[in-house]
Amino acid sequence: PRTKFCQLIINGDYVGVYVFMEKIKKDVGRVDISRPTPENLSGGYLLEFDGLNRVDSTDVYFFTEKRQQLYTIKFPKNKRITADQIDWIKNYLDDFEKTLFSDSFNDPNTGYYQYIDSPTWIDYILINEAFRNFDAFQSSTYIYKKKDGKLFAGPVWDFNIAMGNTNYDNSNFTEGWLMDERYLPSRLLKDSVFTNEYKKRWKTLRENQLVVPKIISIIDDYARLL
Repeated sequence: PRTKFCQLIINGDYVGVYVFMEKIKKDVGRVDISRPTPENLSGGYLLEFDGLNRVDSTDVYFFTEKRQQLYTIKFPKNKRITADQIDWIKNYLDDFEKTLFSDSFNDPNTGYYQYIDSPTWIDYILINEAFRNFDAFQSSTYIYKKKDGKLFAGPVWDFNIAMGNTNYDNSNFTEGWLMDERYLPSRLLKDSVFTNEYKKRWKTLRENQLVVPKIISIIDDYARLL
């Protein structure tokens, strides 16, 4: 999502510096997916991992069969989504989850690979681990599915209690691995094929987008602006 720093004034009262940010939604240049049709129910769908305390009567959501994980359907919108579409995406998530948590979860032919776009999941897990985002894979976690495609992880969202900005659950410490304890990543990281690609991707990022001088330069740029 595109972001911009702004000074917020409400009814003449200055309340501070805020981050003005796009929401996660279906659109060109954002989550670019098409609407499912009666002839092709395979996509697109935009979903969010959530908790029951974060949904209301206007939301369309379902629980997965095996792990009872709640998913809110963000697209298609609740006024336009059909029962067939809800059933289709729920069944897809159920099949993915049952496969992922089965004994043969990493079988090259019948394993979880057939359900997810692994490179996007690797990036998503890495960035949330690197910044130790407490919300990741608990709430504010988005995934989407294109028509005739697999499940993509992202876009990233909601880092307000990342980077140690908490005082509970040891998530403000840098030791240990947060994603090892989370729904879905905890299982994906048990697959040697996935973890080998994960390690290679981390090495690539640390030589490019996440090299230390670049990170320091970004921080300095923000400091000068603010």
